[in-house]
Amino acid sequence: MTTASNNMGKTVRCLDIGLKCLFQAKGQSYGDLLQAMRQHVRECHDGMSLVPELERLIKKAVKDERWGRFAS
Repeated sequence: MTTASNNMGKTVRCLDIGLKCLFQAKGQSYGDLLQAMRQHVRECHDGMSLVPELERLIKKAVKDERWGRFAS
């Protein structure tokens, strides 16, 4: 049986932190998002890394979303 908390996730987009990029990271936790964003930034944004200032922007931009078949 799934509960509402099992269908909740977190998302953040590059656009939300001021980057001109359509990438969106999804994860069950903030740590998942940071890991996905670190990898994306390293692979797709030449010369960038997740410095503390960028991590603060990500933390502020994180959105909670319902996922799954019945999410609206």
